[in-house]
Amino acid sequence: DALDQVVSAPVVLSFIALLATVYYIKRPRDPRQMPGNGPQEGPWRWAYGTGKDVVGKVNCTTYWHAEYGTVVEFGHGSGGGITFRSGTGKSVRWVWEDGAVEDVESIACPDVETVLQKGGGKFGTPKYRMFNRYNRQFWTPQNEGGNITFRNAMNPIRVVLHPRGFEFQIREMNNVSVIDGRPVGQHTIDKSDNPFQQEAKIDTPFEAGGQSEKPVEA
Repeated sequence: DALDQVVSAPVVLSFIALLATVYYIKRPRDPRQMPGNGPQEGPWRWAYGTGKDVVGKVNCTTYWHAEYGTVVEFGHGSGGGITFRSGTGKSVRWVWEDGAVEDVESIACPDVETVLQKGGGKFGTPKYRMFNRYNRQFWTPQNEGGNITFRNAMNPIRVVLHPRGFEFQIREMNNVSVIDGRPVGQHTIDKSDNPFQQEAKIDTPFEAGGQSEKPVEA
């Protein structure tokens, strides 16, 4: 019995040390301490943080364009909608899953935008999974041909960040675009008559080949 106790003590200690090592390697990491995937240069930088929306606390991954001040905010629990600011000093807008756009008072995570404006953040795409408060993953980021692409798990939404701005796409078709710090086409919600009977209207025409075109209804 004494010999068993002598032998078992080192075994138990070794097992505890192994568990501690595995936990250290696999432990949850603060997304703010994790480097980005992809090229470590370009006009877009991202940062992670928390804020508040109409539901409550929200986790955000926010991108900021260094030249134009364009902001794209991905709420980790969003079913396809995003918040954006087309350029420095511009109003904040929300794009719904159907492509309709409306003005909002503020982005959900303003502290993250401040960090980016002061030169913080990282290049490329996050390495962490973008889970919501219910542990569901809604957005999947990746680098595609020099662009940064986010795909939504709930709806056929793709957001493409490219060197001059971004495109919000529904079923691979452009619905909202911001180029060189200004919107070039979007649908907005007209609430002037009846807020319970919202109708989409054209707010800003697309510009293609130097001429204006009306966007196709989604």
